[in-house]
Amino acid sequence: LIGAGAILGFCLLGCILVFVAGFPAFRGEVREGIHDAVATEVARQIPAISGTVPPGDYTLTEDGLEAGLRENFDEDEGNKQDLVVRILTTQVEIGITSQGQDAIYTGVPFAEDGELVMRDMETDNGFVSFLLPPNTIAGAIEDAINNHLAANNLRLDSVTLGDGEIV
Repeated sequence: LIGAGAILGFCLLGCILVFVAGFPAFRGEVREGIHDAVATEVARQIPAISGTVPPGDYTLTEDGLEAGLRENFDEDEGNKQDLVVRILTTQVEIGITSQGQDAIYTGVPFAEDGELVMRDMETDNGFVSFLLPPNTIAGAIEDAINNHLAANNLRLDSVTLGDGEIV
């Protein structure tokens, strides 16, 4: 009984360590991957010319964002179909599907006080929401775009969602 209790104690300790150390590291890694992918695509679409970016309309496409995510998460060839990036006229969807299980986040981008704000960011998968809260994904997207705009002295005046693109 003492040996079984010790084994259960070690298992419990291992679970606690995974919960305390593993989840934050996982969240940080996913957040950074999304941030870097969006930031890379924004930098491609809104390049600095001699230190300044001219004001105007710039377009981010779902194909470009998906390609950036693939680069940042370094997926192998067999898993490429699992990544989901959809830009609809009503919302943005980002996530993965695997073996019939979806981990899709949805949100609506808005321009507010010169910056991008992701409103109504949510997922209908409770476990995924626990592992990676929707506000973490929203923050990664917002920071990537807002940091690039601020670095180039630009304001975001409006956001328009189209079929497959954000203008």
